[in-house]
Amino acid sequence: MESRDDLKSILAYLPVLVRSTNLFWPSKVVEALKEMAQGPDHSRVNSGEVLFVAIRDMRSSLSLLQPLAPFASEGYALFFDELISRAEAAEWFGEVLPALANLLLQLPALLESHYQNADDILGKYGFKTGLRLLGSQEAGMVFLSEVSMCLVGR
Repeated sequence: MESRDDLKSILAYLPVLVRSTNLFWPSKVVEALKEMAQGPDHSRVNSGEVLFVAIRDMRSSLSLLQPLAPFASEGYALFFDELISRAEAAEWFGEVLPALANLLLQLPALLESHYQNADDILGKYGFKTGLRLLGSQEAGMVFLSEVSMCLVGR
């Protein structure tokens, strides 16, 4: 897994860790995501202010050095606690955030699966089809299937 150049091209933008053939979240992030996945009654993430603190703490666990925008905490609080209705905020924290946390818990396994199977499609023709970022002036191709077009159209 570590030898894949396509994976290396996106790792700087993904806060997952790589060891040999495995991608994973640090244990503190797994704990935080599992709590959020159980909803606000369990995680206590039920406002913009608390969401900001949870994100900041996860970023710290991941050793992400770039700070969040100077007024990000005020932005989260303003949006979730003042601009949208209490019902919309409750729905977001009760349904959307747990679903996002569950997806994030699955991200390392989904990426592993992708890179293990990526070259099965066109690898026999010499094409690498793993997710990657192209550098400036680097040639590349984009393949879209009917399935991906349906997902984009939603």
